[in-house]
Amino acid sequence: MSEGFCTDCGHKIESFEGLSGCPFCGTTHTPCSNKEQVNISVNWHELRILAIWAENWAARHKDDDPTMLKCIWGIAHRVEKQFPDKPKITLAGELSDMKREYPTLETNVPGVE
Repeated sequence: MSEGFCTDCGHKIESFEGLSGCPFCGTTHTPCSNKEQVNISVNWHELRILAIWAENWAARHKDDDPTMLKCIWGIAHRVEKQFPDKPKITLAGELSDMKREYPTLETNVPGVE
């Protein structure tokens, strides 16, 4: 069993010993330990608010750290995979779905255009 997973891409990490970055995507963000997994009760709308606010904050600070959006989207993607029947929890995800339905839709949202 793996020791944890990459915060950005979700790649399983067998051991944290000697780890300097994700062996799959190369990020140096701190990986998630399986020992720290928790279950919480939250409304999907509340979760969308938190994700969209985090996404917006990361987008506004992308010049300081361009990897933050990737991290937010990676976390959001893992949450969305647990609930495939729910709408996307990030604005970029929601607009990407809309863009598939309406191909001429134009936005200025990072990750969509």
